[in-house]
Amino acid sequence: MLRLNSRNIPIYFLVISMLFLCLSCVRPVPRVQSVPADKPTVIIVTPTIAPTPTPVPVPVQPTKTPEPEIMVIPTPSPIPVIIPTVTPTPLPELFLNITDPDPNIAVSSNTILVSGATLPSATVTINSIRTTVDIRGEFVKNIPLNLGQNVVEFIVEGQNGDKIRDFRIIRYDPPLPFEFFLLVETPDDDLRVAEQIMQVSGTTSSTATVTVNGEKVIVDPSGYFLTYVQLQPGSNNVKVSASNEDGKLLTDTRKVFFVP
Repeated sequence: MLRLNSRNIPIYFLVISMLFLCLSCVRPVPRVQSVPADKPTVIIVTPTIAPTPTPVPVPVQPTKTPEPEIMVIPTPSPIPVIIPTVTPTPLPELFLNITDPDPNIAVSSNTILVSGATLPSATVTINSIRTTVDIRGEFVKNIPLNLGQNVVEFIVEGQNGDKIRDFRIIRYDPPLPFEFFLLVETPDDDLRVAEQIMQVSGTTSSTATVTVNGEKVIVDPSGYFLTYVQLQPGSNNVKVSASNEDGKLLTDTRKVFFVP
């Protein structure tokens, strides 16, 4: 039998206090009943119901009118323009072509017609007289001649100052005087006609005086004459006379029968 000593009481009290303190810290373990393996355990999950949020009113904003879209058209890059180099057209070469007259000729007329061709833009002078040049470059001019030898000078000047000079030597020899003559061309001799008015014509010297049936007739510079006579029914004599400065007289008579 345990005998308590008065000196051992505090120690026993300390041990008991520690024992109770340990027991207060030990929690009872619940008993778990064993569940047979062949029966599955059904776990019922209770869904948590979330509280429905209170809708917050959204302020209605006014519909904005859509602003028009600004289309930015890109500026096209400038295409480089190639300016060709203009080569100045050279002026055509100046020329002079004299078509008439031939060089060193003799004529019996106191005038002569000269002609030729050059550039349409050229200036032509003949014997110091300016001559007109047409659009084809052709020119024509009548030049008077002196008795004997004549020198016709042609000068052509272009726009660039170029000049061409040429010459033609022409001799003027007047014709020798012809022998005085009279040639009646119309009418024929012994002619029968049905018209009362008849033509009378012919040639003679240009200086001669001509009469037809006593009437004076004009003679042109070439010696040609022309006039008309009125016939009487039956036989008619048409007398043509020509006289020169020396007083020589030539006569030709034609017989014409007028049958109305």
